[in-house]
Amino acid sequence: MYLIKFIYALFENNILALKNIKPLKETVYIVYLYSLLKFKKLIVNDILGKKNGAFKIYGKMVYFPDFDLFEMMFIDVFIKQIEALETTNPNPFIIDCGANIGLSSFYLKLKYPNSQIICFEPAKIAFKYLKKNLSQFEGSRVINAAVVGKNVKSVFLETPSISSHADISSSVNPEIGKIRWQKIKVRREKTKAVKLSNYINSNEVVDFVKIDIEGEELAVLKDLVNSKKIKQIKEMFVEYHHHRKNSLVQILKILDNNGFKIIPSGDVRPPLPPFKNKFYIAYFWAYKD
Repeated sequence: MYLIKFIYALFENNILALKNIKPLKETVYIVYLYSLLKFKKLIVNDILGKKNGAFKIYGKMVYFPDFDLFEMMFIDVFIKQIEALETTNPNPFIIDCGANIGLSSFYLKLKYPNSQIICFEPAKIAFKYLKKNLSQFEGSRVINAAVVGKNVKSVFLETPSISSHADISSSVNPEIGKIRWQKIKVRREKTKAVKLSNYINSNEVVDFVKIDIEGEELAVLKDLVNSKKIKQIKEMFVEYHHHRKNSLVQILKILDNNGFKIIPSGDVRPPLPPFKNKFYIAYFWAYKD
């Protein structure tokens, strides 16, 4: 069964790469990289039992604490290209909220070497890898803090204690834990909190903002509206994490009312009724003409 799953994932994602990636030279390279990653994971992780590792992409190393996590991120970032910003600005200003180990910003730095990027990540283990991975690039700033929508200096970060991604999967919103990590012991630690609006100067153009902050999306968007900084943002990628206080309707209204056009995607496939009152994720690309 494992061999069948291995072959299926290898075939499915390489076909997706052929469909999504251009030019052909880049397509061939990403297919080669993913195939290499799958076989390296098979030997190092699945057979030898080593959890953490490193992988070279375009001559630069990416360090990670978990092979499964890195494979999932590699598929999202380099094959599905869910955060593939397209801009004519050779020096874009980019903000990465919930940067994790930094693979999204790593990808954007490869694509736009002269970009200026600010990354926020509250989890200590993930931040350690983020700092190491982004240190290879000039023009990148990493901050060990949670992005929130209120004026507080610190918040409690909740992390599942027995999850396979325990060291890098976390949230400052207790509502997430109630539905995402049911029956799992959660550990809490205090972490620094910041408002995104404080990192955007008046009249400063922000080319791209990625928001992947485990349930705080609505609160942060409200802060951007109240501070009027949302008007300075050209494009956003928002990863919505469902819980009862994180209204999807309000998020979409905020984006629409501030001149953004919205392209939706989702992590949920039919049948949909089984997802009632359960945790799920949806993606939105918001942009202005």
